[in-house]
Amino acid sequence: MGKKIKVGIDLDNCITADDNSKEFFRIICHLLHPEYEIHIITNRDESGRGDTIKELEELQIQYSHLALTSQKDKYVEQKVINILFENEDEYFLEIPESTTVFKVREDGNFSFSKKKWITSRQNSILIDD
Repeated sequence: MGKKIKVGIDLDNCITADDNSKEFFRIICHLLHPEYEIHIITNRDESGRGDTIKELEELQIQYSHLALTSQKDKYVEQKVINILFENEDEYFLEIPESTTVFKVREDGNFSFSKKKWITSRQNSILIDD
């Protein structure tokens, strides 16, 4: 077998977006680990590492690496993550084109009442301008 594929998954509002996503990522991580490298990447302070590990255990999320960082884009680039699941546009604006990105829809990035994505001009090119 060649190099392991590296999968990065955001925790807050990605794994935990809703009950469906919790179950999906529990199953995906179970199926992929340990043949793939699973990187849980979350914008949390290092002082909360113990609580984060406990939360992942409660969610039954299997993983290879846990990164607590506000610089997710730099982590993805440095670790050469091949596939990324993320809910916030800001974290994948600067990652390499070679990283496949899956955007998770949740209350913070999608208006379910208006049926529109929530974003900023900084993060988007508006096609109807």
